[in-house]
Amino acid sequence: MKTHGTRRPFLGLLLGGLLATGLAGRAVQAQAPAQEPKPVAPASVAVWDFEHHAVDAAQAPALAHVSRALSELLIEQLLGAVGLRVLERGQLRAILDEQKIGASELVDEDARLRLGRLAGAQHMVFGNLLQIGTLARIDVRLVSVASTQVLAAQEISGSVQDLGAGLPDLAAALAASLGSTLAARTGGQSHVASSATLARFDAALALMDQKDYGAALQALQALLQTDPDFAPAARHIPIALEKLARQ
Repeated sequence: MKTHGTRRPFLGLLLGGLLATGLAGRAVQAQAPAQEPKPVAPASVAVWDFEHHAVDAAQAPALAHVSRALSELLIEQLLGAVGLRVLERGQLRAILDEQKIGASELVDEDARLRLGRLAGAQHMVFGNLLQIGTLARIDVRLVSVASTQVLAAQEISGSVQDLGAGLPDLAAALAASLGSTLAARTGGQSHVASSATLARFDAALALMDQKDYGAALQALQALLQTDPDFAPAARHIPIALEKLARQ
């Protein structure tokens, strides 16, 4: 009987201690600060130069001049998207040079997606500019670099001169497909460039691609003198200056 009498207080103390320890552990756990969620990296997208197709062969050279410029105007719009990382064409061109990839190899869309992967792009935008008579249309596809799946498709149509005015809506639709929105512009409506401005800008881009950065810089500066509100030209001037300094 004495033995049972001495064990009960001991068992009671032991159970009480375990219970207190458990409650204290839960209290400490409840007081521990919750871990903050890790920041999500912004979606990244690259825009490839638009391909161009004219039913009338006589219109093909003029269409070629504006197709590259229009893709740059789309990039300019996407740069205003909230939380979206946009890779500029200069970054893609630099990787082309590093990997020694020729233009003929980029006819295949899979090769372009591999280039996007090397550049760190999660998505790529491919576009086609088609002209029939006085009417033209831009079709764009948003493609996942990892899965090659088409995530969205959009189009705008009108005269070649009016296509630039439709690019903000096109960019807004692409940004929405990536879970983003375009930031409101303080200056109101976007600047609409003339066909002459687009042709001169395309000529400057061609000089950039040929690595004639001095001539490209002069062409961009001259363009801004005639069209000071053309933001893509202003954006490329520091790029041309940096490339020229490295030569």
